[in-house]
Amino acid sequence: MQLAGATRLAVLYEDYGYFFSGLGVESARLARETFGYDVLLNRSLTPNTTDGTSVNATELEAALAEVVLAKPDVLLLSMRQQLWEPTLAALTAA
Repeated sequence: MQLAGATRLAVLYEDYGYFFSGLGVESARLARETFGYDVLLNRSLTPNTTDGTSVNATELEAALAEVVLAKPDVLLLSMRQQLWEPTLAALTAA
């Protein structure tokens, strides 16, 4: 399903294993091959090994800066809620 008028996509995904292993890469592939999106960015975020529920703040800032520079029509976040909430908060604060 393509959103009306949207042609450019960015994907930020958690590369943590379990359910999320390969999901970001596959999402970008499907968006491109099946739905015709121009995938501008496909970037993984690696959870901290100490707690597994957060991302290094510097890495998150860099990833979000890449998203802003890419100017996608759609941003797809593929991650657990523990990472999704701070990522969305940082994005809306930027």
